[in-house]
Amino acid sequence: MATPFGCIQEGIQIAGAPTDMYYIDLVSGSETLIGALTPSATYNAIGFSVVDNYIYGYDQTNNRVVRISSDATVDLLPAVPNLPIANYFVGDVDLNGYLYLYFPNANRFYVVDVNPARSTYLQLVDPANNFQLQTSNFGVAIAPRLIYDWSFNPTDGQLYAVITNDGVVRINPITGASTVLITAGLPASEYGALFYDVQGNLYAIDNFTGLVYKITTTATTATATLFSTATPSSNNDGARCPLAQLDLMSVVKSVDITSAVLGDTLTYTIVITNNSTTTSTTNVVFTDPIPNGTTYVPGSATVNGFPAVGTPATGITIGALAPGASATVQFQVDISDTTLPYPNPIPNTATVTYNEGLPIDSNTVYTRVIFPERGISFI
Repeated sequence: MATPFGCIQEGIQIAGAPTDMYYIDLVSGSETLIGALTPSATYNAIGFSVVDNYIYGYDQTNNRVVRISSDATVDLLPAVPNLPIANYFVGDVDLNGYLYLYFPNANRFYVVDVNPARSTYLQLVDPANNFQLQTSNFGVAIAPRLIYDWSFNPTDGQLYAVITNDGVVRINPITGASTVLITAGLPASEYGALFYDVQGNLYAIDNFTGLVYKITTTATTATATLFSTATPSSNNDGARCPLAQLDLMSVVKSVDITSAVLGDTLTYTIVITNNSTTTSTTNVVFTDPIPNGTTYVPGSATVNGFPAVGTPATGITIGALAPGASATVQFQVDISDTTLPYPNPIPNTATVTYNEGLPIDSNTVYTRVIFPERGISFI
């Protein structure tokens, strides 16, 4: 039974012929094999559709558009009328469920509707005509580009790719007009797997080295920095839910008492880790609202065993964390000795902010408070 993907922070990468599918943690570069795509064939030109959370791409063996499920099974979809047969290497799906297919150095790309709810499903559509059914002059004209993947930027709706040995190019998906950006920091190579995050950062994997570069763009420039190291691969492509946050750090919270009585003192421990292998996180700030029914113990907050500057409620500055480094925050609260807290169990969640990404919440921990003389638990 077909099962969709979740909108998760990991990217999905396919590689090899026949093709295997992997989850890739762009922050650490680590890859996890999901399995060989079944039925066995050579697949490429994949994109993630936020309409239904499936991957769509192209089967180069059978020359068909396909839908890929999270269990690595592939549905071979009916043939798309008027779609030329070609070994499409380049593909992505926009936020409205249209698959854009391209073959390197070709002078046209093709837009296929992959939203099953529309009447134009699995038909070629014309983006310049409000994505109506295309009945002639099929495809969209484009200046030939030697690219091996492209990806939709969720913040500006444009396609971006890396031209082999020649930098980043922005492509208008409606008109096909393209602009080569002045590119710095990106080695000349082939980049077969591209991904976007929700903030509009592009990630590109070098086919030959496996190095992952984070690319930021302006109207005329693209600037790349080394982000992590993945596994080199060929006949590869990448896709990712573009609405998913990409977290450089993890925030894990625990509490020493999960079943307490009135008047007890709770100790919260929070471990903040920079999971990146190459990027420092800066201006790291920890905040944690004091739960209802409890009182912060003054002076109890520490960072790596040393007294903290500030309080959990107003913010504790951690500073910078080097790649792979962690910081441990602890603090205590007293439970009221007269009144049961509400809600009960007491929930507590911390938040960490930093310059290189969006705020991150920890897991939520709970402590249930009981009347000791009655042994009654309150929900």
